[in-house]
Amino acid sequence: MTILLSGRNIHKHYGDKKILDNVSFDIKVNEKIGLVGRNGTGKTTLMNLIYTGALDKGQLIWHDPSITIGYLKQVSAYIDETEQEETMSSNNKDYLFTASQLGVAKEIYKAEGNQTTLSGGEHTKLQLASIWSARPALLLLDEPTNHMDAQGIQWLIEQLQAYQGTYITISHNRYFLDQVVDRIIEIEQHQLHSYTGNYTDYRKQKEETIQAQWNAYDKQEKYNKKVEEDIQRISRWANQGHQNSGKKAIENGGLCGLKTFYRSKSKKLDRQAQSKLKRLEQAKIEGIAKPQAEQHIKFHFNDGEKRGKLSLEAKRISKSYGNHILFEKSSFTIQRGGKVGLIGENGSGKTTLIQCILQQQSLDEGTLLFHPHLRMSYLSQDVIHMNEQDDMLSLFHITNSQEEATVRSQLVHMGFKKDMLHQSIGSLSLGERMKLKIAQLLFEDHDLLILDEPTNHLDLNTREQLEQALQHYKGTLLLVTHDRYMLEKICNTVLVIEHKHIKKFPYSFKEYVQKSKQEHKQPLKNAEPATKEKQEERLLRIQHQLTTVLSQLSLCSPHDPMYKQLDEEFKALLAEKQQYNQ
Repeated sequence: MTILLSGRNIHKHYGDKKILDNVSFDIKVNEKIGLVGRNGTGKTTLMNLIYTGALDKGQLIWHDPSITIGYLKQVSAYIDETEQEETMSSNNKDYLFTASQLGVAKEIYKAEGNQTTLSGGEHTKLQLASIWSARPALLLLDEPTNHMDAQGIQWLIEQLQAYQGTYITISHNRYFLDQVVDRIIEIEQHQLHSYTGNYTDYRKQKEETIQAQWNAYDKQEKYNKKVEEDIQRISRWANQGHQNSGKKAIENGGLCGLKTFYRSKSKKLDRQAQSKLKRLEQAKIEGIAKPQAEQHIKFHFNDGEKRGKLSLEAKRISKSYGNHILFEKSSFTIQRGGKVGLIGENGSGKTTLIQCILQQQSLDEGTLLFHPHLRMSYLSQDVIHMNEQDDMLSLFHITNSQEEATVRSQLVHMGFKKDMLHQSIGSLSLGERMKLKIAQLLFEDHDLLILDEPTNHLDLNTREQLEQALQHYKGTLLLVTHDRYMLEKICNTVLVIEHKHIKKFPYSFKEYVQKSKQEHKQPLKNAEPATKEKQEERLLRIQHQLTTVLSQLSLCSPHDPMYKQLDEEFKALLAEKQQYNQ
């Protein structure tokens, strides 16, 4: 296969921080490459080097100097409106056609003549459409699926599968990488390591490689130990020989030269021990280095307290902006301990619904009911609007030395080096900022954990460790993510915003996808659970309302005007509960 680009002996530093150390690589025509590695290892840096050629040392050799490059830089969740307007004002027909394929229509961003803010996913789609319309021979895609909905990810997968050129993509979406790449390049310890195949193939090969390295290292260590024992034994014999040479000479008649003879045998043993010692030292220098285990990121969320059977109930809720309806007359419940995946296209209202639950926005119609003592913690996807002058520790509002020690220990467990803890937030990568925001959650008490795209910018290792922590989390979880593998592993209930309604499906995301396919890829028509499930859900609602009324009654005296009304409501609910129980 023809070589498109060669990199030779490339070095890159930022101040004292080493990023790439004497790396070389070849990229072939029509290769489909996924670029992976932990946060801060230099993935975006390498992509920028390929685009700009700004090396500290080394050489980039383009075998076709006239090649055109399309570069999608990493898009944040919040985009400047002027940039939005410039992107959407394009008159390029190919661009507008491509944008329409992605489900992006200019008019949906206009509400009563005023420009509204695009979501990160919508902006990514527009940028991709603009790049795609230029028909570049080489695509550089930095986190193209961040903030993008399932429709956009599927469109991108199909387009890349049909693409005839070369592309390199940085992505932490495992499903996406499995579908679109045939080679993985990993940046680790300032070096590049190549693996043939998609992400799943890479994980298998890396595990096998690491295991083989451990086997070889263990074999080497056993051999070295045996050599050390030989050296100790030979040295012991030699020392004994030196000490006993005179005695042996006397025992054998004291003839002239016997002592020298016995000492010469001991000196021979000395030389033998020294020779083995030199070989051992050389083996330790040139031999197999101890394999580095993958960094273990330690997450542990507080599970909260068991407060009732129902965490949240929505009754015929509606929300719109101007004439644009997000959802209307929608009802659902979230049960305590449920792990709920909230899905829908970009702009369908997922973040708005979360803001309504957090009481940061008001509903147009309907009611959201909460357990009276419910404690919520929220992780937003915004890592841009953090105070960049603050240092990491200042985010935790530490009041004493014990708290500081606990925070420091947690941050180190999450992969931050001790010398980083006083760095400014502005010096951190986007992935490191997201890890910092997750660390804040670990110190909060919560019964309901709301995560809005928690895996954005996180490297694959951290993403998998977070996934495991959420699987063991005992509290209630509301999760917004476009990471299909995470949804499949964690969520046992799905909330879908589609066709201006919020529908609840009381089964896993994997089952939801399978049932959707059985319906010829059409959205499921019936989101109602079976009759028995409906009865159980109604009982939970009654119990939740009883708890709320009792809480209000406890604050009233018998002479309070509200007391009688609440007492009657309590009796009516109690009678309804008894009827359902019968």
